[in-house]
Amino acid sequence: KLVVMGGGPSTTLRLVANLADGGELKDREAAAKELCELAGSVPEKRDQIAKAGGVVPLVALLKVASPRGKEWTAAALGHLALHPTNKALIADAGGIEPLVELVRSGTPGGKGAAATALASLAGKSATNQDKIAKAGAVPALVALLNTAEPQVREWAAAALGNLALQHPGNQTLVGDADAVRPLVVLAAAAVTGAKDTPSGPLARLGCGRRAPVSAPMASSDTAEMGEAGHGFTCSAKGKEWVAKALSSLAYNHTQNQIRIGEAGGIEPLVGLMKTGTPNAKYESLKALINVVGGCPENKTRIAKAGAIPLLARFVEKGSQDYWREIAAGLLGSLAQHHTANQAAIDEAGAIQPLAMLVHTGSAQGKLYAAVALCNLSDGGQELKTRIGRDSMAIPGLVKLAEAGTPTARTWAAKALISLAKGHEDNQRRIANFGGMAALLEKKGFASMGMKLTRIDDGEEALAAEEAASESTAALTTQLLDASPSVDPDGAGVAEANDTPAAATDRPDGEAEPGLEAVGEEAKKDC
Repeated sequence: KLVVMGGGPSTTLRLVANLADGGELKDREAAAKELCELAGSVPEKRDQIAKAGGVVPLVALLKVASPRGKEWTAAALGHLALHPTNKALIADAGGIEPLVELVRSGTPGGKGAAATALASLAGKSATNQDKIAKAGAVPALVALLNTAEPQVREWAAAALGNLALQHPGNQTLVGDADAVRPLVVLAAAAVTGAKDTPSGPLARLGCGRRAPVSAPMASSDTAEMGEAGHGFTCSAKGKEWVAKALSSLAYNHTQNQIRIGEAGGIEPLVGLMKTGTPNAKYESLKALINVVGGCPENKTRIAKAGAIPLLARFVEKGSQDYWREIAAGLLGSLAQHHTANQAAIDEAGAIQPLAMLVHTGSAQGKLYAAVALCNLSDGGQELKTRIGRDSMAIPGLVKLAEAGTPTARTWAAKALISLAKGHEDNQRRIANFGGMAALLEKKGFASMGMKLTRIDDGEEALAAEEAASESTAALTTQLLDASPSVDPDGAGVAEANDTPAAATDRPDGEAEPGLEAVGEEAKKDC
């Protein structure tokens, strides 16, 4: 096997020249193989190959190459597509249509290579998302989810996830093509894996010691699925990709949220959140946030799957702000108007870490903790008492109501008002920490349209009405995605960088689904 670890401009030019139409097919395919190696092992070569004119002849070769040659050529294009400017070049050269055809009719290796290339082309490119969908890729990729080759399933999941990423039309297209069911099966298989095995025949395709189709693939370590009915492997990156695909489909899409819940997708997502790599846990947590929005039944499913104690631990021990923030946001959504979940969150010991997050979190974390405490305070007098007795909750909410961001001040005020209503001890606590005076004097709230009135029940409780000028939509917030490098449980163990060839590249060119406005459902009212 030939391993190309570098090569100067002359090497690149020679290989591109050997691709030219009119040469011997075997020589052109050999050049594609070497370019695949070069682009896979030396990321900066992706731009050089494109600038040397390599894209057009690679696309031309893809149409006429032997089955084996198509695998190498599609893999080379997949590597090149990891460079942002090459996405449009490949699409403009007509590369999408033959890649989709290869997904339909190629060898297993060719299908996998084409799926990874389409995943890379779709990442961070709305134009390519449209073109790939119009070329008929969705049904072909969904068909791959049912293939016998485990890695091909994973690459199909990555491609479908990127096609659906913040693209409502493609979300519907993928959901209507019945992609949810096989994605859930893949997620369930990922959770039930028990032992490591070699990565299988696709890893032996070549590209030196790397498989050409593994350009975006991030692990050669796979876990064999022993569950009856699954019988296929799922790599560490595959677990991330299937979770990201489900997250992308669920984002602000009620029908897909319902589909995922009804297909049994909640339990494996919670399972991945418990047992996956740090990145898989993170992607699963985002997916769970996104499936809550338009499907109240999913709140119950998430709780029944055992997520709440784990989320409480994430809020308490998360070693990075984004873990604590997202977990708090999901707890807030789960608590809204759901008595059983409110009790479960209390029982899991989440009140104290949420109260602490109001004090110590980032601006986002403080907001989501306030939303969660606000929605928990709707759970009855006993729960109000436990929140009020926490030494950090009311002082933190008072401080946030006075000095937080405008949205956080709103929700801190709502939480304090809810805690005070009909509860003498909490009214005294709020007054002792200066909160009642702050509300009565409208410190910071007049500009937000808050109208304060006394409740005529003999207590110092307050009620607040939000002015129409600040809609529910204006109160929603979206967490920015960040790839975690440490375990959410606080172990602080960095995930090994096991990405082959493409070093730190993701199959989607690092395009990530944004979180559905965390707590959008939770924030509608208190």
